[in-house]
Amino acid sequence: MRYQIALLSLILVGCSAAGHGGQTNAAGSVEPENEWLLGQWRIASENGSGPTLVIVMDSVTYSSIHGHVLRYMSGNSGRGPRDFKPFSAGFSPSGPIAVTVQWVDPNAPPISLVLERVGTGLELREFILGEDDMMSGGRSWVVTRLDR
Repeated sequence: MRYQIALLSLILVGCSAAGHGGQTNAAGSVEPENEWLLGQWRIASENGSGPTLVIVMDSVTYSSIHGHVLRYMSGNSGRGPRDFKPFSAGFSPSGPIAVTVQWVDPNAPPISLVLERVGTGLELREFILGEDDMMSGGRSWVVTRLDR
């Protein structure tokens, strides 16, 4: 009986730890130092002109990040999560995060982002919207955490 309770406790602790979205190592334990990445991030130009993109990092596994677009605003039009496919990106705590966001419409060109960790935040290194390099001409973009 004691063995069954201990085993059940171990299973419940493992399930609750794995379910919170933190990075897990090969042994299955959670790496809490990567939880900083989870949540909502807004990408907007420093001067307020141009599109605004809000992405959500839903989970971090041992080697990848999974997320979705929450909102995309350009001019007077906005798009929501139903207009985009969920994304996955390779992840290494010491490397850049390259994200490709695909629209549900197969004719719409993708959005490509390269994000890099700086302290407990992210900086945008590359932003390609369809065929347009959104960082050309010295445009600056700010990545802001929205939910913490």
